[in-house]
Amino acid sequence: MGNFASSNDFSSTSDSDMWAISSEEEAEDYVSGLETSELRAVQRQAAGATATSVSQVDGGVATQKLTTNDQTEQKGWVPKPCGFEAVVNDDEWETWAGPQRIRESKLESYQKDKFREILDRIFHKDTIMGAKIIFEPQDIEHVTGAVLPYLESEPVLIEDVPYDIVIVGDLHGQLYDLDRVFRLYAKDGKPGWECMKFLFLGDYVDRGRQALEVMMALFCIKVLHPDRIFLLRGNHEFIDINANWGFGFDIRERYDKLATACAIFHQFNEAFANLSLAAIVGNSYFCSHSGISLAGFTRRQLRGKYKPIMFSDGDAITNDLMWADPAQGLKGSTFNKEREQSCFFGFDELCLAMERMEVIAVFRGHSMMQEGYGNTWNVCYTVFTATGYDKGTNKGAIAHVDPTGKVHFTVLEINPKRAAFESKLRAVEYISKEDPNVKTTRFDVGSGYIKGGRGGKDAVE
Repeated sequence: MGNFASSNDFSSTSDSDMWAISSEEEAEDYVSGLETSELRAVQRQAAGATATSVSQVDGGVATQKLTTNDQTEQKGWVPKPCGFEAVVNDDEWETWAGPQRIRESKLESYQKDKFREILDRIFHKDTIMGAKIIFEPQDIEHVTGAVLPYLESEPVLIEDVPYDIVIVGDLHGQLYDLDRVFRLYAKDGKPGWECMKFLFLGDYVDRGRQALEVMMALFCIKVLHPDRIFLLRGNHEFIDINANWGFGFDIRERYDKLATACAIFHQFNEAFANLSLAAIVGNSYFCSHSGISLAGFTRRQLRGKYKPIMFSDGDAITNDLMWADPAQGLKGSTFNKEREQSCFFGFDELCLAMERMEVIAVFRGHSMMQEGYGNTWNVCYTVFTATGYDKGTNKGAIAHVDPTGKVHFTVLEINPKRAAFESKLRAVEYISKEDPNVKTTRFDVGSGYIKGGRGGKDAVE
């Protein structure tokens, strides 16, 4: 067949002749005519191994003596008959520990001063009382760009969060409540974030008036004190949600230029895509936005997930950690009709999940609590920090896990005057969602621009 020798004369075939295939049909015919051992010899030669001689051809079985160079022998490389050059011996494999969390600020002193100036503006009394800040677009770009390396360095599951930490639930753009939390732990003239560690359960944006101030504050603190603040992701930190439920409108309302508003919106969502999904406090308490997942819920499984994560419905674990809810009286699990995705889980599913995750309790946010926090089955704690949420009358709460691992809840009472003031401001700034004939400004995720869209039923928390 052309330049190819017969199978019994394979040893006399040169390398150049061996690959002189004139057509795909000839190649298929030639390969089908080779014995298995001869085909392996061809693969070895293609991989760079040197065949020194063919010592025997007996009944179609050829035995080849192969040599490898000294360098590969020293490294422990073993030729494989699959056509690949080599593989490493098992004893040379190393386990990758995953991303190494940045624990200290990398900022220069002049950069730290700039970030502190931004924090001073955000926590000024006028801003706390409701005044909005028109941040310079360059400052927003600087902050969102600076925080990215810190967020990227943290794994999807942060496992080394220590005891003596405050767990903060949903804020939904309410800077007033964030300020109250930090003030509780301020000491000797130092702000709370310099005196205590904080773990946030997500849902920083949407619905509230000052989501931009909340995110700028948290990102600045993260860059200044990366080991004192841990930011988990909530379902509102996904672009398909915050494009439609307030954050996009808030940005567009502040910046007249459409291109500027779009750039700011996407800069924040790029940072959101790199937020971690869960954390374990003191190797005992599992923390995420909504609770547990029913799909492969183990530490090893979460260690195998990587960021950035763009959409919450990309996989079952992410979807559950953003949208699931506990349901008392339920055995097993069922579809979550209220959220229109993910699941309701019962006590038996929660116990199984905790056993697999090797924890003793779960902290979650995601659900508004009238008293600020809830205790389901004495092992599933819901923390909701925003007071008077969405024109409501609820209290807020935070949880402190002390140095011994005991949990203490602090309730934030609703301030009626503040709630009434917020209601008036919302009436001025926002178009009522209850009027189906009114159009609101929303981001078009697909194009990256903002368009008019009709307000719908508020089904997202």
